[in-house]
Formats: sequence, C-alpha cells, structure tokens
Amino acid sequence: MKLVIIFSLKKISSRNKIILIVSLFFTLLNSYAQVTNERRIVIRPAVKYKLKPVSAVNFSGYLGNKLDAVINNNIMMEDVEALIEPFRHRTETSLWQTEFWGKWMLSAAKAYEYNHDSALLAKMKTSVEEIISTQSDDGYIGNYAPGKHLQAWDIWGRKYTLSGLLYYYDIICDKHVLVSAKKLADHLLSEVGPGKASIVLFRKLYFLNIKSRQLLII
Repeated sequence: MKLVIIFSLKKISSRNKIILIVSLFFTLLNSYAQVTNERRIVIRPAVKYKLKPVSAVNFSGYLGNKLDAVINNNIMMEDVEALIEPFRHRTETSLWQTEFWGKWMLSAAKAYEYNHDSALLAKMKTSVEEIISTQSDDGYIGNYAPGKHLQAWDIWGRKYTLSGLLYYYDIICDKHVLVSAKKLADHLLSEVGPGKASIVLFRKLYFLNIKSRQLLII
C-alpha cells in the first residue's frame, strides 16, 4: 500500500500547518492499522526485568540515609502502646483512632523486609500480641460502641487492623495470628450483606461507598 501526498506549505499559515500535520499523523496511523489489521503484532520489552525481593536491595547515600532515618526515628520510636490503647475502650461513635496501629504495622513490616532488624521484629511481635489481646470472643477488634458498629470510620479501622495482621503473618507465619485475622474478617462479614446491614451508601458525600470499598480492599 502506497500513500502519496502532494502539497505546498508556502501559502499555509502556521496554525493550519499544525492542523495539517496532526491530520496527516492520524491518516497515516489509520492506514497502518488497516495494513496490519490481519497481522498479530507482538510488542516485546527492550530489556527483561526480574524483580528482586526487598531484602536484596540496599540503599546508600542520600536516599539510604533518609530511609534509615525514617525507620530509626519514626517506626522504631513510635509509641505503639498508645496506638493500641483505643482498642481497649469500646466507646467510640465517630472517630478513626483504630487506623493508626494498622498503618504503623504496614510500615514496620516493609521496613523489616528491608533491614531484618531483630529489635524491630520484637517490637512488632509485642504489638501484635497486644492487639490480639483486645479481640472479643465474636472476633471484633476495634473501639466502636456495640450499637455503633459499621458507622463512620469503624470498617476503615478494621481494614487497617486486618491488613496489619496479615502483613505480620506473611513475615512470621504464626498460625495464631492468621486465626485472629480470620475471626476479624468473619465477624465483619457476619454484620453485612443481604438481610443484614447495608453499607453501600452513606448520606455524606465524602463517605459515598467508602464502607463497601473497604470490604473490596480487604
């Protein structure tokens, strides 16, 4: 297939030149698509990459110093007991204190995968034991009052707690932790669904479907 175009640019304004060039581009692209329509086009990356585990990576220099500073001065220095304390009181009705332990654990887990610091692992282990100790017999881990479950930020907090437990389990493979995580998830699912509480919509716009999205993330 040959595409022959004959024209003169001498009497064409700059604006029309741009329009012409864009038009020609899409014309050529469409022609190419027609020619290759019956062919199978295989696009291969120029370089093959193989991801390495986090533990195989070691940052140095400016970036490495900043990363070490975050781990040593933030993650390691966090007062985890203060993050767990809200879980011991089932009186909340509207706030989101229970997201913080899970967020800390996610960061701690990634930091441990990077540096394998035994002191960090010990801190994580203690915090997991403490958070599991707040779990009620029905599986709930949180700080919302019994009559306020599923409202405001309750599911949001449960999501982070569940994620934190699962991140820790991936590192240590402690079946006791997995059982606790399963109980937490099962309890949440026992409260929602057909014939139970509906969490699809919420009256405030910034909460729109946030509860059901948390279930999908979990």
